[in-house]
Amino acid sequence: MSMKSPFFLGGIITAFIWGCIPTTSENENVSQSPQTQRSSIVQSQSETHTSDESSSNPEQVVRDFYRAISENKCAKAARLRPGYSKQRCLNIHSVDVKKVITPIKTSDIAVVYLDVDYQLGQNKQSFFGHVKLVKRESGWIIVNDSYVSANQISLKQYLQQHNIQPVVMAVEDKINQESNNPLTPSKHKAERENGEKRQASHSPMPPGAPTSTLDYSTFGSLAILNRCWTSSQLSGSPQDKKVRRPISNPYRQPPEVMIPYDISPIEPRLRYSIRRIIPEGNKKIVALTFDLCERTKEKTGYDAAIVNYLRKHGIKATFYAGGKWMHSHPDKAMQLMADPLFEIGNHAWTHGNLRVLKGQRMEDQILWTQGQYEVLWAQLMSRLELRECPVPLSEMEKIPPVPLTFRFPYGTCNADSLNFLAESGLPAIQWDVVTADPSSKQSATAIAKTVLRNVKPGSIIIAHANGRGYNTAKALPLFIPNLKKRGYQFMTVTELLKSGKVVSAKTCYELKQGDNLRYDRIFGEGTE
Repeated sequence: MSMKSPFFLGGIITAFIWGCIPTTSENENVSQSPQTQRSSIVQSQSETHTSDESSSNPEQVVRDFYRAISENKCAKAARLRPGYSKQRCLNIHSVDVKKVITPIKTSDIAVVYLDVDYQLGQNKQSFFGHVKLVKRESGWIIVNDSYVSANQISLKQYLQQHNIQPVVMAVEDKINQESNNPLTPSKHKAERENGEKRQASHSPMPPGAPTSTLDYSTFGSLAILNRCWTSSQLSGSPQDKKVRRPISNPYRQPPEVMIPYDISPIEPRLRYSIRRIIPEGNKKIVALTFDLCERTKEKTGYDAAIVNYLRKHGIKATFYAGGKWMHSHPDKAMQLMADPLFEIGNHAWTHGNLRVLKGQRMEDQILWTQGQYEVLWAQLMSRLELRECPVPLSEMEKIPPVPLTFRFPYGTCNADSLNFLAESGLPAIQWDVVTADPSSKQSATAIAKTVLRNVKPGSIIIAHANGRGYNTAKALPLFIPNLKKRGYQFMTVTELLKSGKVVSAKTCYELKQGDNLRYDRIFGEGTE
């Protein structure tokens, strides 16, 4: 992206974060809402009650959810179960809810025992087991992907795996009656602007899923990647890179999932702004990272040439995607999720400056992005369930259900945002090598020279793949083969974190402490 007056430090452009800040006129894009086509669905005869979506009864919310499906009201179903795939909704019919009972209920959490039959496409399906609901201001909602079959797990085990304590003994004997056991869901605490404490709800990870960032060892499924998309779809086109700003009717809604999965708080060594690592044995390893940021009043692009080069040469990389960018580019985001070469990290909802934004607004930038990733993960799972991709459902276990690390927009942070990330289980990833690719004056040769001059074992390199990385794709063939000749191996960021001693700082900066303080004055909150 071009800059009218870029800042320089020792010949290196340090305002690289402008990859999400346009300073020139960009083509206008008029956002349009897609029309949803719905097929006829047979109404369940067993659902005889109606209620509005703010029902205070968890059982009724579950019944309303299935009634919405049976009545072809997929948008309503998605409101009752955020993240629920509209495509799956459209393919379900002949719904028969046999039993809905609430054995566990507190003021803000409920576990419902459910028995339902339905037809998915041409196949008859049934579910008999447990599902979790959480209480929000608007009422109870179903936590997406919290369904667990009673044939696979008892209610007692369900409570244990979902971190709902204390575990109720002999709970299977209480299926036919409600209980008011004092259960406490997993929650994080963060400071409000006024200094008071608040609790930000998270939903538990799926049973069997790792609960810590460093527990993951795989980042995608080649089977899903190759069977859900054609080679042409994966290759994309030069038009994908186009940036549109301003856009009409910019998207200002939260994601369908606002209560993301809970990750265990990170270990002390990962709590601060991570700039690089010192590898064991000084091994020549490096993490190549690309930001995919998008602010409210724009639709940024997708640099297919970068991704195609990395795939062709088997180069691992981490993409830091904004939540709104994932909402604007769902198919591209799912392709990156499915590719075993790549890892997706969290780059905030609309590129907010988390040194300026406080309290709830700061937290939403982080949590909403986690939630949007979950929405796309669930959509990809639905494609497998509907047999659009002939791949075993178990392949989805290779794709992390959440982003595992975070990158601060503008490279700016403070103690509050660092603490919230740490409690949310997300290491904050900075860098030590700056490509300065948002500057139109930065040539491919200059990018390559910068990387080759500054890289060291354990380095983290920052670039952009959102259409505002000038000459980045052309620079990759100039420095990647050279690094390989030097003996370097490429890793995702999470792999890098497990490979040595972390070098971090208690403040966030570009190349030296304090060099990005001016961004608070220049960009303010930075979201528009």
